[in-house]
Amino acid sequence: MRRAFISLLAVWLIAMSLVVISCSKKEKSAPQSKSGAAVETPSTPQTPVKELKPQTTDAISGNPINRRIYTDYEGFRIYFCCVNSQRNFEDNPERYLRAFRSQGVQLEKIPTDQDTL
Repeated sequence: MRRAFISLLAVWLIAMSLVVISCSKKEKSAPQSKSGAAVETPSTPQTPVKELKPQTTDAISGNPINRRIYTDYEGFRIYFCCVNSQRNFEDNPERYLRAFRSQGVQLEKIPTDQDTL
């Protein structure tokens, strides 16, 4: 019984070490040309900037917004699909703001009196 336990433990340790090794990040080497010389990479990022979109859905439920149900928060107007979502926002606004950021939503600024002129 003791030998079986030790054998099982040894197999488990080997398996775990393989998982750790395979999950570790490998260092990226500099790109090289065909001749083997290092190639300079541009200093500006080549990743396109994600365009922000207007809010059309509730950040959490995904339902279409009702423009008559909103809350003004830190200079922005946030719309909701229903009053229940509005209450949930008031309980935890940061949850909604994180969801908006991850969805690429640009919130509307609170309209001022000058906006109506």
